[in-house]
Amino acid sequence: MIPRVIAEGRYAIVDVETTGLDRVRDEIIQVAYGQVDLGRLGMRGVATCRPYREIQYGAQLKHGLTAETLEGSQSFSDIAGDLYALIGSRTLLVYGNLDQPMLQHHFKMRDRPFENTALDVLRIARRLMESGSFKLVDCATRLGVPVLDAHDAWNDCRMTWGIFVALALKYPALGGLAPADTIVFTEPETPAAKKAKRAIRDAAAAAFAASPAVAMPSLDDL
Repeated sequence: MIPRVIAEGRYAIVDVETTGLDRVRDEIIQVAYGQVDLGRLGMRGVATCRPYREIQYGAQLKHGLTAETLEGSQSFSDIAGDLYALIGSRTLLVYGNLDQPMLQHHFKMRDRPFENTALDVLRIARRLMESGSFKLVDCATRLGVPVLDAHDAWNDCRMTWGIFVALALKYPALGGLAPADTIVFTEPETPAAKKAKRAIRDAAAAAFAASPAVAMPSLDDL
């Protein structure tokens, strides 16, 4: 059965690698994306970008990208228009709180307003799963998602999607939601939000159980 949150959603799975962690000063040097509309995989790809500032040593250790490996790549300005169009109005699926604000800032610098809703799969996992490590690779392992080399934008996209699918299949509180109702996972866990989530969860469980069996877009298809 394909969960409602996937069957009715329009998502852009996005991951970026950067010169550092400053959302304003640092630059995007690798970006990957994948479209999933109404449960069907669409366009996907990955691009490297030549930065104008030095890549911090700590960042290099994580993703392995250097000035030498990026030599000859386009700048982010060169690909921004195409990437902006490919994302469109879709809801972003990200893992952590860096990708969306980094994209928002760099699109805004190029006169492209970017106010897309973002679902942080890390935050969803923390809400639904038992305590433990929620690093991308560890979370994938806990949910039985194939583990790939982390801190490569394309691999991180694939694991993020795999985790989202696994959570949607395992937890009706997510899987049974209409895409618009996923806002409960973007808000602080206040008493009111908890009450709203319980009400949605109860309705979603019944809808999830009645969902028809259809093919699920898999991690291997990305």
